Amino acid sequence: FPVAGPALGEARAAAEAVQAVARAARAGRAGAALRALHAASPDLAERGADAAARGAAEAERAAAVAARSASAYSGAVAPAALRGALPAEWTPSQLETYARCPFRLLAGMALGLRDPPATGLDIDPRDEGSLTHAVLERFHRRRLQAGAGPLRGDPAERQALRDAAGDLFRRFEAEGRVGEPAAWAARRGAVLARLERVVAAEAREGDGLAPALVEHRFEGSTALVLADRGEEVRLRGRIDRVDAAPDRLRVVDYKNSADERGHRERIDPEALGATEFQLPAYLLAAAQALPGRRGLEASWLLLKTARRLDLALDAGDGFLAVDEAGRARARAAGGRTFADAATGLVRRIRAGDFPVASRSCAGCALGAVCRFETAAEAEG
Repeated sequence: FPVAGPALGEARAAAEAVQAVARAARAGRAGAALRALHAASPDLAERGADAAARGAAEAERAAAVAARSASAYSGAVAPAALRGALPAEWTPSQLETYARCPFRLLAGMALGLRDPPATGLDIDPRDEGSLTHAVLERFHRRRLQAGAGPLRGDPAERQALRDAAGDLFRRFEAEGRVGEPAAWAARRGAVLARLERVVAAEAREGDGLAPALVEHRFEGSTALVLADRGEEVRLRGRIDRVDAAPDRLRVVDYKNSADERGHRERIDPEALGATEFQLPAYLLAAAQALPGRRGLEASWLLLKTARRLDLALDAGDGFLAVDEAGRARARAAGGRTFADAATGLVRRIRAGDFPVASRSCAGCALGAVCRFETAAEAEG
């Protein structure tokens, strides 16, 4: 910097004076330090007071993170300030984000922060996931419209899948969503082979169920409505596929992943209604659309390994009770209900309670925003 001589000395003295106020503030003597500084320089005293106030805010944030609670400077938001940011209908993924890190939901929902886009030559993993979902949707929708029934694993099905893939590959290529063409030339064949393995595996595991709904949306008049102390919590979503027979149904959710361990943990009974809200919500929505089935199943279909991870419940399971009487019976028996868990989280969100308290910071790109990335991670 072009500062020399007396000016440089004055700048150093000013910085040291403000730092002295900060040290005094940490020792509980900010008032006396500021009065002494004001006698020498009102301007420096104003800067010192600002530094002390910022330090107090940071101390409050650190204490709130240690306590895993919200405070004025760490995730406590006035409900009135949130009204324009809260949705009329909630998605299971929003509830899961809040359950895993309330502050992360605040950053995305109220502050509008997003994870940075992927960089590199290959297709963005999010676009690859969208592409595989779109191909399977088109393939199964065409079969459903033709009344084809369960998969048989014959060459005609493989050709139908290739036709659906070819149409969508060309569309994504035209939209520039496949990465660099040279890299996509190799990736393209791998994606198609992956989808063929998935369809072939489902045909081998045939159990009498056939697709009944494809890309089923529940929202608006078909939203899942949960009552909560005189208020409503409305859930919306989109189910990749629902297979059905007269006595049972199965929700199938595609995951462009090979992470069997991670997805198996998500369907652990202890995770349902704690960190996992997608499959229970989908089961309730599917049962609402296709009533009368006693057996309810939900599956993650891992596209990279062609493996399915299953969750099975009875329609009368107290965990799925939506009406207040059924929920009360489940509570009296010492059980939990999905409806209570979902409405409880939304009640906390509406109250403006967003502590920096993460169950896991893995995969989060917002560490520079919360600034307590590892300290915020704890059990409980």
